[in-house]
Amino acid sequence: MVNQLDLRQRLSVDVYDLLKSRLGPLLLGAIHRDAAVPEALAAQTSIFQHAYSSSIVSDLEQVVDNLARVTLNADARFSSPERSI
Repeated sequence: MVNQLDLRQRLSVDVYDLLKSRLGPLLLGAIHRDAAVPEALAAQTSIFQHAYSSSIVSDLEQVVDNLARVTLNADARFSSPERSI
């Protein structure tokens, strides 16, 4: 997972592109840099309560979906009847 991705910064984009090419589907996603995060911290509340419509919320949901996908695929491989330990 890439944290604080800033598409305005060339280095940030280059590193993200490199990770995508190297990790492929194992890269869980990217959390974009968003001013709503420090605002939520200052308000002592979660980002979900503070700014539910913020892009970071959809980033987090995407990471959770990808983590579930990777986990389910790993579980299927390790619980396969062909695999004996």
